[in-house]
Amino acid sequence: MQSPPTPAAILRHGRQRFLDAWQPRQRCGQWRPQKFQQLYELAQHSIGLIDPYRLDEVEITALAHDLADALAKQPWWLAHAMALLEPRPDFQLLMQLPRIGAPTAAALLTAMGDIRQYRNGKQLVKLAGLDVRLFESGSSIRRLPKISHVGSAYLRHWLYHYALRLVAHDPHFRAYYQRRKQQSPGKGAGQRALMAVCDKTIRMIYRILTDHAPYDPKKDKSMAEYYAAQRQAA
Repeated sequence: MQSPPTPAAILRHGRQRFLDAWQPRQRCGQWRPQKFQQLYELAQHSIGLIDPYRLDEVEITALAHDLADALAKQPWWLAHAMALLEPRPDFQLLMQLPRIGAPTAAALLTAMGDIRQYRNGKQLVKLAGLDVRLFESGSSIRRLPKISHVGSAYLRHWLYHYALRLVAHDPHFRAYYQRRKQQSPGKGAGQRALMAVCDKTIRMIYRILTDHAPYDPKKDKSMAEYYAAQRQAA
């Protein structure tokens, strides 16, 4: 966006300059080379912006530079936030969770805010957009429910990546992931199981911060067995 902000700019600079500018992205494995060729072909068929004086290009370029500057400063702001949060008891409690790092703990606390404003863990699940939405009518065909995605995408992002680490390295959460995957087989079973891990994790964080007690895997396992027994009795 800093170099060719509009389709007209892409065509004005030429194919080779456009491909050279995006060559580093190919080495990162984010897109295949054919994708950049396709983008250039689409630019030839796009009407773009009617901007004979290139005013929109100047504005878009300035915004792109501002975004790049903000991304460059992100590590500094994260380090500053961690320095402010490190003395707090809630930060120290989160740091006792398995496979968590200081950036993840700081991001989760920042996204949740004051834990006292929530009455239960379900409200945090809703804040992260992990609550299930199911819309149906008398004439519709019922499909598998999906998460709402309504809430803090920032919180959901950090929860998702933290859940990936838990599933990969923690035996307790890996077993829970496999169990939920077997309970909901079919297409997308792995993703649904991972969302269940995210749900379990945010509820666990709520319990830890409200009880002011460190993470105890034995307690978490005993609670899971208790609720499983309650469901079987019902």
